[in-house]
Amino acid sequence: MPSILIVDDDPQIRHFLKRHFEKANWKVYQAGDAQSALQTLQSKTKVHAVVIDVRMPGPSGIVLLGALKKIGVDKQVPVVVMSGAASREEEELLVSLNPVAYLRKPVDPKELIQTLESHLEKSRVTRVQNGALGSHATHGTATSRVDISGNFEGTEKLLELVSTCLTVPAIIDKLSDAIESDTTGAEDIAEIARHDPSLTSRILKLVNSSFYTTNAEIVDLKTAVVRLGFDTVKNLILSAELFQHLRSCGNKPGDLDKEKLWLHSIAVAVLARRIGINLKKTEEAETYFVAGMLHDIGKALLHEYANNDYMRVCDYARKYQSHLYEAERHILQITHCAIAGQLLERWKLPAQIRELIVHHHGSPQQLQRAAIGDRRGAALLAIADYYVAMLGLGSSGHDRICDVETAYLDIAGISKADIQEAVSTFHADFVLTLDFLGASELLTQYQSSIIRRQGNAVIAGFDPAHGICASSIYLSHLGYRVLHVDNFNEFPRALSSSKPKVVVVYEYTVPKDERDTLMEVIKLSGGVERLALIGDGETAKRKNPGIPLFAASAKASTSASVLGA
Repeated sequence: MPSILIVDDDPQIRHFLKRHFEKANWKVYQAGDAQSALQTLQSKTKVHAVVIDVRMPGPSGIVLLGALKKIGVDKQVPVVVMSGAASREEEELLVSLNPVAYLRKPVDPKELIQTLESHLEKSRVTRVQNGALGSHATHGTATSRVDISGNFEGTEKLLELVSTCLTVPAIIDKLSDAIESDTTGAEDIAEIARHDPSLTSRILKLVNSSFYTTNAEIVDLKTAVVRLGFDTVKNLILSAELFQHLRSCGNKPGDLDKEKLWLHSIAVAVLARRIGINLKKTEEAETYFVAGMLHDIGKALLHEYANNDYMRVCDYARKYQSHLYEAERHILQITHCAIAGQLLERWKLPAQIRELIVHHHGSPQQLQRAAIGDRRGAALLAIADYYVAMLGLGSSGHDRICDVETAYLDIAGISKADIQEAVSTFHADFVLTLDFLGASELLTQYQSSIIRRQGNAVIAGFDPAHGICASSIYLSHLGYRVLHVDNFNEFPRALSSSKPKVVVVYEYTVPKDERDTLMEVIKLSGGVERLALIGDGETAKRKNPGIPLFAASAKASTSASVLGA
């Protein structure tokens, strides 16, 4: 009697298929998720065929199929994949993983059974002809196990699993080869993109918009390459294809909201490019755009393929009010920046893009010491990353908003006025980019979720000479009227006159023997709903003086949720 393993998170579908297979004299095993299925196949259970649903909680059917391919199960038993709503990118991945069949839901059980019985019969005939008698089935594969449990077991194992389950799109492979060739010309790049009419159409729409300044309409890709430059069109293709490919892969539950992460990444790309354009660094600006798009893909990969341990990272960041970057180093001993750099190297993306991504969390001191080809670009990407968080666009996985040190501005060679100029045209660029990427719904989701607030906010003790005040930008973005107080002698009067709902105090500027008095003044003023203290080690230990929402940090950052996210 042949046996089948049905892998689907919907018990009704499993029961429906089980009934039909048993009528056809099959023995049926069931699994509600990929991990359970893999355990069954790596045990002594004899399985002759597998049917897998694409979309399941936890590791997807695509991840499971990639794991089965890695341990050779797909060579022993036929695997059929079924899905009700696979995206184009998921279907491309399935083609590359080569299951016996891909069936759309609702699946006809007779067709499914006939497909598997036909394949098993062909395999039996082939084995008999080759002199290999006996039933073909899995009998456990303990010597070649793959972990899809969500645990981080080192960079190499993670990248090996990612490379198995997340195949680089064919167009990116061709583009990478073309980039490395000295003989590649405008016609070669145009020909690569021409195989995707939708991509070609979107590129032409974007290059003829206000996103680029052209003297005459561009009607074909070859002209676009000639007019705008090889790197510009190449980077547009890279961004569009990698965005669609990576966005479609995986949807693990947890603290990292993938759609918000992409909204954040696109915003960073647009702002970094606009700053570069305004600084007359046109060629570099297009590289900044791609680096911005991909700067946080390491988080998405860790969240998808090492989910259990990455939840520990998120818990640590929340508990100790740290960045995910710092929590990654503490829990995993490696960061999302390094993971992304190594994956993109395997995918043969340009070294300059990888370098910017690897170093975008470097402090000014680290950037000055590091052997980086474009130190200015790395600082610029870091500034864009920080500033987008201040604008409340999407989420990079934590709710920290950080002041930008003057040293970052110095390395990037820009001023606060340069950033403000870029922000003034940011919205139009952002909308055009989302349209180009086919992701306008991300902006709709963001606009519908944001809560505009009214009232006053007081920020005390921030020295503008130190850089950009994140709380000021963020609160203004939310709709608050922000008053800055430099002299703490004026602080009680500011509280009394403005009756703020939000107060932010840079407590390290207050003498320690006066801090308790300051807290009492805030408490007695009445009406303060949110209080954020930024200071030193003593500040981090301070208890809530009786304000509904309170946060205290020893770093030049605070919690967006406390300010009003």
